[in-house]
Amino acid sequence: MMIHLEVSDDQYSKLKELAVAKERTVEEYILDELGITVEPYMNTISQRVATLQSGTMFTVKAVMATDWNRIPRGIRLSIGRKFFKMAENGSIPSVQSLIPDSAGTMTYKKL
Repeated sequence: MMIHLEVSDDQYSKLKELAVAKERTVEEYILDELGITVEPYMNTISQRVATLQSGTMFTVKAVMATDWNRIPRGIRLSIGRKFFKMAENGSIPSVQSLIPDSAGTMTYKKL
């Protein structure tokens, strides 16, 4: 199910300000405030990536396997952005981000 929320320009500005302060997108901020977070998914992904052999190329979708399709699209996008940030800042050890494919899906390599 997809829900569309209409807010005024002033309301959006305030939401954006609050989201930026927490280093989130507006969507991520609203979901966090509602208690809907990506953290359980991030823990699962981190555990699964830790079991990959060095040199393995992967996408977050591939690591999540059949679980991926059960996750709402908006949450999947948030997971992808968060995993990329974590890979880039070293929060997930031994993972290198490579290049996105033509659909924009990021490929990673386990070091």
